[in-house]
Amino acid sequence: MFVGLKDDNKRTSYEAIGVSMFSSIRSTVISFVTIFELIWRQQELYQQLSKFHQRIETYELINKQLNDTIVDLKAPIKFLATITSTILYLDSRKFISYSKFCNY
Repeated sequence: MFVGLKDDNKRTSYEAIGVSMFSSIRSTVISFVTIFELIWRQQELYQQLSKFHQRIETYELINKQLNDTIVDLKAPIKFLATITSTILYLDSRKFISYSKFCNY
């Protein structure tokens, strides 16, 4: 006899029992036990796969939001970099022109 457990939190064994099978042939029982265990394991793997798929979707959404933010920040950063390089360039020319007159 093979009895599958549906929910071990139930108060009575009748409520906790899932699939059950009776056979007087040992090889038949072993075959069915193997099949049920494989189905059980497949269900667990499917649940894990679903959780991983949800995580991947979440990470892809976060990655998209970060990429959008980076694109939005590039324009102001390029502007500031251009202004900074211009100021540094003008300041260096001013230093050169001062150094001609001051003999540093």
